[in-house]
Amino acid sequence: MEVCVWNGMARRGCISIFQELSPSVPCYTIRWQSLSPDVLPTDCYESFMGQGHWYGGGLTRGGNWPLETESFPFAPFITGDAKRQQWGNVLKRYFISSRGVAIQVDEKSPLYVSMNDNKSGEMCFRAKHDHFAFVNRLTPLPELKYRICTSDNMRQLHQQMTQQSLWDGLKEHDINVVHSLLEEPVWQIPSSGGKGITGDSIHNYTERVIALGFLRLGHVLVNEFWQRHIGDFTLETERFPNLEETVTILHRRGFRIVFSVQPYISTDSDNFAQSVAQKLLVYERQSERSIPALTRYKSVASAGVLDITNNASIPWLIEKLEKIQKTYKIDGFYLDFGTSQNMPHYYQCNKTLYNPDQYKTIFTTALEGVISVIGVSSAVTVPRPPAFVSLPPVNSSWEGLRTVVTSALTYGIIGYPFIMPGPIGGDYLLPPSASNETVSFYFMEEPPLPDQELYLRWMQLATFLPVIRFTHLPSEYKSELIMEAVKELTLIRQKAVIPLLKKYLSDAMNEGLPLIRPLWMLDAQDTACLYVNDEFSIGEDLIVAPILEKGQLQREVYLPQGVWKDGIDGSLRKGSRWIHNYRVPEDKDFKIKAFVACLFLIIVFLVGYAYIMYNQQVLARSYFDRVKLNKGQRVIGIYNEKGVLMVTGRLGTTIHSEKAYHCLTNNTLEDGSVCLEWDGKARMYLNFQELSPSVPCYTIRWQSLSPDVLPTDCYESFMGQGHWYGGGLTRGGNWPLETESFPFAPFITGDAKRQQWGNVLKRYFISSRGVAIQVDEKSPLYVSMNDNKSGEMCFRAKHDHFAFVNRLTPLPELKYRICTSDNMRQLHQQMTQQSLWDGLKEHDINVVHSLLEEPVWQIPSSGGKGITGDSIHNYTERVIALGFLRLGHVLVNEFWQRHIGDFTLETERFPNLEETVTILHRRGFRIVFSVQPYISTDSDNFAQSVAQKLLVYERQSERSIPALTRYKSVASAGVLDITNNASIPWLIEKLEKIQKTYKIDGFYLDFGTSQNMPHYYQCNKTLYNPDQYKTIFTTALEGVISVIGVSSAVTVPRPPAFVSLPPVNSSWEGLRTVVTSALTYGIIGYPFIMPGPIGGDYLLPPSASNETVSFYFMEEPPLPDQELYLRWMQLATFLPVIRFTHLPSEYKSELIMEAVKELTLIRQKAVIPLLKKYLSDAMNEGLPLIRPLWMLDAQDTGLDLIVAPILEKGQLQREVYLPQGVWKDGIDGSLRKGSRWIHNYRVPEDKVAYFMKMPDNTRF
Repeated sequence: MEVCVWNGMARRGCISIFQELSPSVPCYTIRWQSLSPDVLPTDCYESFMGQGHWYGGGLTRGGNWPLETESFPFAPFITGDAKRQQWGNVLKRYFISSRGVAIQVDEKSPLYVSMNDNKSGEMCFRAKHDHFAFVNRLTPLPELKYRICTSDNMRQLHQQMTQQSLWDGLKEHDINVVHSLLEEPVWQIPSSGGKGITGDSIHNYTERVIALGFLRLGHVLVNEFWQRHIGDFTLETERFPNLEETVTILHRRGFRIVFSVQPYISTDSDNFAQSVAQKLLVYERQSERSIPALTRYKSVASAGVLDITNNASIPWLIEKLEKIQKTYKIDGFYLDFGTSQNMPHYYQCNKTLYNPDQYKTIFTTALEGVISVIGVSSAVTVPRPPAFVSLPPVNSSWEGLRTVVTSALTYGIIGYPFIMPGPIGGDYLLPPSASNETVSFYFMEEPPLPDQELYLRWMQLATFLPVIRFTHLPSEYKSELIMEAVKELTLIRQKAVIPLLKKYLSDAMNEGLPLIRPLWMLDAQDTACLYVNDEFSIGEDLIVAPILEKGQLQREVYLPQGVWKDGIDGSLRKGSRWIHNYRVPEDKDFKIKAFVACLFLIIVFLVGYAYIMYNQQVLARSYFDRVKLNKGQRVIGIYNEKGVLMVTGRLGTTIHSEKAYHCLTNNTLEDGSVCLEWDGKARMYLNFQELSPSVPCYTIRWQSLSPDVLPTDCYESFMGQGHWYGGGLTRGGNWPLETESFPFAPFITGDAKRQQWGNVLKRYFISSRGVAIQVDEKSPLYVSMNDNKSGEMCFRAKHDHFAFVNRLTPLPELKYRICTSDNMRQLHQQMTQQSLWDGLKEHDINVVHSLLEEPVWQIPSSGGKGITGDSIHNYTERVIALGFLRLGHVLVNEFWQRHIGDFTLETERFPNLEETVTILHRRGFRIVFSVQPYISTDSDNFAQSVAQKLLVYERQSERSIPALTRYKSVASAGVLDITNNASIPWLIEKLEKIQKTYKIDGFYLDFGTSQNMPHYYQCNKTLYNPDQYKTIFTTALEGVISVIGVSSAVTVPRPPAFVSLPPVNSSWEGLRTVVTSALTYGIIGYPFIMPGPIGGDYLLPPSASNETVSFYFMEEPPLPDQELYLRWMQLATFLPVIRFTHLPSEYKSELIMEAVKELTLIRQKAVIPLLKKYLSDAMNEGLPLIRPLWMLDAQDTGLDLIVAPILEKGQLQREVYLPQGVWKDGIDGSLRKGSRWIHNYRVPEDKVAYFMKMPDNTRF
């Protein structure tokens, strides 16, 4: 609807109505078109204090808060120096009133603003063309366009108006930089007018920082005087002769180096003439780009300005900055471009700007993502993190200190969550004779050492701001008071402030909500909060009321609604009231008034609910804000921050008692846990832990107090409540987990064809509802899924006679943590995050690359009878004859020995192995032997190991009887006791002798699963469970001998060891198991997986039951069916490792050979580069290389290739789902749109369905 206003014969303006921002926030857009030169569209709104308070816009010349307490005539709404112009360095065309009214002016309107001009009691907006700010006329006559929105809830209105996501285009590095800026100081090197800054002064300053001993290291900020002249963009080598060496030293010590850069080029710089010649500079209006427009900036009397709307300017600048960054290993840059007032007065760019402020937006956007930007000096739009927006430079005075608070509040309100204050003590010292209005952003030296009281109060304030920045160090005072106070403030920041800043980081990133908030954002209905301008909050948990006046030892403090804990004396104070004459002694170390919010517990009784709802909901008590627990029925509900129920569980299901009591004092813990006890049956501890600001976790620990109580907790698993993944491969091989059903089974590794769980496990489960559960490794864990069609996944602690026979506690204890997040992928990353770099050598990385790039050739053993030195030689000759497959690792199984456990070569079958290995090395192969911790009773080593007590022994035998087991083809074997200090050195000595004698390149650790341990095993040292054996075994050999793979795991082995998928039958069912296993093992945190050979590990006789086959020895399968081999090869092409036993040449088929050649080319050109690209994700965070589709989304950098293999015999078409985006078909090269199914997609026998992600801007 449009309403038009007329005046005589001329239309004055049109009002467009109506837009709804949300159901509770109606908006009205008003647009004025002037039709006469004598009409300047002007609208005014009441601003006198009786009509509410106004906030926003930016910092004003008077620095007043709220806005209506100031008075000024119409001024152009552009950035400037608030000491000389009306507005400060950071603006947003957004204003909000405590009456629930918000105004947002269109960025193209030539906006002038006035407040209370001539005591009018109005805030007015005007559209006006002029000769500088709005000289570029986008319309012949000025137009004013804005929207005005209303709501009964001021806070909700503000959130709707400023809502913005800052995630777009962000990389992991960017988030890390944000965290480092919150956690670590910025050290601004004193420049002494640019004369004193040198490589030595940087080194000396950082030495003094290190000498403090209690302040964390961080970013070292070097201002523009790393160059001789602004705009050189090259290092001045006279003052920095060894900067590369200095930076290397600083990096080793934990510092990051940041250079300040400007878009200005001094006329004294060699680059000035070049930039003029290439027309890279902003030019004088009306000069036809022939005359550069000059300006003054800081100490530079005359400089040109890069024209960033010219397509050549930004690449020219980026090339120079990247060269600096690469040469001197600089970590990032600070963009110091002044304000609009620093633009030449008669500027003209290649492309028309709305106003001079648009310059900095274009400049910042052009550099984001290309170079690392940690801060900007001015802004009118929010820069992409990790760039923080600087507060304005302030005088080293009490007035300057007060400006810091007002600036921080104002910038947060207008949508800038990430703010960077200036250094503690101020940016400059105004000479007593100078007027405040004569000082701008032009260069002044850093202030001398501030007055001690001012420095201390400034440090107190800075402790609670997002970034803390130093020029003067506390050690300069040579004062014990200062040093002790700063130490205590540092501790407060680390323990209280940084966790809160990180907690509310998600609010800032997702919605643009400020980290530093005015009190009215806590309670907008409380009128007292509306005009408090010298207090602020961090999120909703902490209030700060700093001392801002010289000599002040007491102040008025207002507390909003709630109960607050006094940060000085620890007392509790009720909110919604003033504290008068609150004392803040100067000699008190903790001199800031910080109030930490206590949890406000509310129970609401609603009449008319049914009995069950009364018990489950009304009697449920809130714990840690988002957990509700009905103590009687022990029903738990965990909610997200929006109050949405994430998961429901039944706790303590084996406890037959409803009455719960608070624990006695001697049974409580001092870690903040809630402790409840049920009538001597069981005791439960509930605690809160924040994994990250967006991932809250709750630890639940059950102690059984009675033999008839097995701690058991169950969580909903039926499909309507989301899908569950993780744990490991199950007997049914189902995906997701809830599609399977099984009773309680011990959570230990086994053969998933005979036991409930497979060869690789992790006590980690994740739901698509954004819930993850991680069970403590010491809990004797049993798990069930949908037992008796319960629709629940249950965890139980239970001692038994094998898996959990070693009782770590008299009665079983169950301990786990349950974490939630609205983002399933982010939750998964947080829960499985791990670095695999520790202790790695260059050789290890090379082995990882070779396994990704080259096949593993598993020598056929024919039951161990046929494998000889000659068979290895002949097999590798046939590999070489193929001509197109790369060479790689030759894997020889355990039959390089006569008996398992000999650990010596059988020379009858390998008479010339040393010579054979030398030949294979020359041809490019690597040789790997499989080893086991078992010693056959037929081996000569058995008697020796029994005599030396090197073996696991029978329980109750006092180490006199070795415990025996069966493994593969060995009917009877002992097991090395790796908890015995003598066993590992004994084994390593034998393996190193083999490696040295025959030049073996590495070993494959084949230790079976927990089920292969002797049933009545007992080790020298107590194990949590039999799975701990393989962890200790692997860890003991890592770094001593080269291990390329392990057959089973419950913890991630250190690379280059890959974890094997379980052995599978040479059948279509076996092929499908490979996919499920690869997905499952990736999800539970094993990025480096090694599938079995193409075609399967064995062939199950038709008469045999699947359950009779385990890891016990069976011969390799005969040559598989041609179709099965081809489909298996197609799948294996896209897995991390490709492994052969049967060679494609055995088929004597041109179809097979040509198909394998094509697949080899696909792997080399498309797959291997992607595996290596995401190697860093795997090494840094443990993220899988092979990922399920739910780990992918439109913002995911890992969304590059999707594989949809054929897994059924005779199948020539299948259903394919493509996630969001544009995809290139790997078969026909066509482009396909995502977020949809492709039905009946045709896949010929010699082709594989795969799709490559195209750039986001790809068009059909």
